[in-house]
Amino acid sequence: MPLIQPFQNEPFSYNQITQGTFAVFGGGSIGSSDYLSTTSVYTYSANTAVAGGNLSYIVSNLVAAGDSTIGVFGGGHNSNGYLSTTSVYTYSTNTAVAGGNLSYVSENLAAAGNSTIGVFGGGFSGNYLSTTSVYTYSTNTAVAGGNLSYTVENLAAAGNSTVGVFGGGYRSGYLSTTSVYTYSTNTAAAGGNLSYTVDNLAAAGNSTVGVFSDGSNSGSAELSTTSVYTYSTNTAVAGGNFRWWQFELRCKIFSCSR
Repeated sequence: MPLIQPFQNEPFSYNQITQGTFAVFGGGSIGSSDYLSTTSVYTYSANTAVAGGNLSYIVSNLVAAGDSTIGVFGGGHNSNGYLSTTSVYTYSTNTAVAGGNLSYVSENLAAAGNSTIGVFGGGFSGNYLSTTSVYTYSTNTAVAGGNLSYTVENLAAAGNSTVGVFGGGYRSGYLSTTSVYTYSTNTAAAGGNLSYTVDNLAAAGNSTVGVFSDGSNSGSAELSTTSVYTYSTNTAVAGGNFRWWQFELRCKIFSCSR
């Protein structure tokens, strides 16, 4: 039995970024037009959440990447259409300011990164995209990166300090495809397929594996499935199922939202 009966409606999506001891959840929408800039800061040790400072724009269907001091929320959709806007959230002050725009407009994209850059990739802006944008935290600027190896929206990404693995999603059908983005060369190559086809999935990871989980396929079939991707071999195997199914789960290592 699922713990939550989710709405089948993409504008309810949002994203979060983690910093070891807490996670910042930001943006989203209530219904199809009430876009949010709200944030909530969840502390793992206490299992409590408090309101954080608002993002610098209202948005749904955004994504986030960051380092140990800031989280960059970017892209998405609001009443102005598809966005390249970003908002930089400083953890120490719980405040956000506008950052440099991404190099393309998109919603339903994904992001992975390391301690110096975040790579925003894929998504939708009237067409399915393989585009990427590389955001440098120290300068708050973004430049175009190398394209992913497939066009896709509603994907997820996990990675380590050298690569980001973008996987799953939707493009005229549900996908198990992956694309491995190498940060040092700003290039992407096809990786091994996930062990199931899915969109609206989540991803979490550590230095050796990324776990892609949940989501939906075949229209209304919500999933509790997981797929464990090993970075060193670029292969994925089925992992253990979650104890509930959930549509549009958003997750980072050791923290999940549902």
